[in-house]
Amino acid sequence: MTMPGGIATVTLTGRYIRPDGTPLSGTVTITTPSMLTLSGANSVAAGSTVLTLDNAGSFSVVLVATDNANMQPTGWRYSVTEKFTGVSGRTYSIDLPSTTPTVDIADVAPADPATGNYVTVAGPAGADGRTILSGTSAPASGMGATGDFYIDTSSWTIYGPKTSGAWPSGHALNGGVVSLTYSDVGADPAGAASAAQTAATSAAQSYTDTAIAADVTRANGAYDASGAATSALSSAHTYTDNAIASEVARANGAYVGGSDARLTNARTPTAHASTHSTGGTDAITPAAIGAATSTDITTALAGHVADVMHGDQPSENGLLAWTYDPSMAGHVTAQSNSGVAGRITLTRIMIRKTITWSNVWLGLAGIDGSAVLSNCYLGVYDASGTLKGTTADISSLLMTNAVAKAFALAAPFTATPGAYFVAMLLNGTWATNALTFKGSGAGISVNAGLSAPNLRYSNMLTGQTSLPSSLTLSGQTTTIINTGWGAQWYGVS
Repeated sequence: MTMPGGIATVTLTGRYIRPDGTPLSGTVTITTPSMLTLSGANSVAAGSTVLTLDNAGSFSVVLVATDNANMQPTGWRYSVTEKFTGVSGRTYSIDLPSTTPTVDIADVAPADPATGNYVTVAGPAGADGRTILSGTSAPASGMGATGDFYIDTSSWTIYGPKTSGAWPSGHALNGGVVSLTYSDVGADPAGAASAAQTAATSAAQSYTDTAIAADVTRANGAYDASGAATSALSSAHTYTDNAIASEVARANGAYVGGSDARLTNARTPTAHASTHSTGGTDAITPAAIGAATSTDITTALAGHVADVMHGDQPSENGLLAWTYDPSMAGHVTAQSNSGVAGRITLTRIMIRKTITWSNVWLGLAGIDGSAVLSNCYLGVYDASGTLKGTTADISSLLMTNAVAKAFALAAPFTATPGAYFVAMLLNGTWATNALTFKGSGAGISVNAGLSAPNLRYSNMLTGQTSLPSSLTLSGQTTTIINTGWGAQWYGVS
């Protein structure tokens, strides 16, 4: 269908395939959030466009640009719903400004949250219609609409509100303090007020400092100009010592008299932005100017990211973190006595915000009733290889109740954001492969693009009967992992 004249458009394309390149089948539905009035084209747009993937798993459609002139409302975004045969669907929002006439959906759709890489999408509109955008770099000129705000999460710099299609200079958050310049608060450049005051003081003086000083000395009785007695000279004074001292102070620039003409002149304040900057004597915090603190923004942004990510989150299972969604753990990792006992296996897990780590969860898929287990442990190492927490011997817990279960650390610890490694140590004797744990079955491919000391799944050391206090993570190997040990599932609470 040909789009009516006078409407700015964007061509949206896409292709969906399975991991082996086979095309997916299904639909992609593009929906407007409300009735769109396009007065420049005498048209109203509304509803959804349902696109059926062709034999190559592709589609192409011409859509109304989200930034059309004379369009009401403004600042809206399309809702995209993907439904494919044999694949879980999802819904997310996209912005299609006319400044980019052709867009591939792979460039604007959010990434899978299990990968740890996120594509920034616009935040929700506020009550006044403004939108908060975020990303890991300064905003491009084509991003957002007038009145929007933008947060650069790599440097914690706030930009906005956007005016006349341009983003103003950002204000960096540093230690909870907003860095401002004199121009941000409307002050004149440093030194301008001081120079003006000095010039005005010099012009107003109609007497010399030395003349006033001489009068003070005479008034205090230090000498007699006429040769008469000091008492007689003092009685002839018509002014007081305090008055003369005040005049000397005024003449020296310490202050000006109440009738001084300079007090009625327009004055430029002395710049003092440096005292309000971070580390200054009078630093301004975000709260002092009604702005959110860095903690507030971090919390809000974390909630926003959680809102725009699709799929279940650890909190919805009552957990703080996990290696991946347990619904993806459809494989079992069999533990044989040969090559496993006494060896440490490591599984990397990413912590996104500070938590108190109390338990390690795993999926115990099967037990070996004839096994004799001893010195079996779970533990947690940080990215430097330091042991942060360990369980007591869990041998007896691996012999009963084949379900997902929590194993308590002997002492909980505070885990700040970063990479951690869950360690498993098994010892004992068993003859079958009935002792199994839930995993993804992706043992060979999980370390793609990675190397020690940052492997997602690895093993190291042999002959261990307890978890050592530290590990040299550069010694990670994949001798077990690449033979099918697999992507083991762990959770945190």
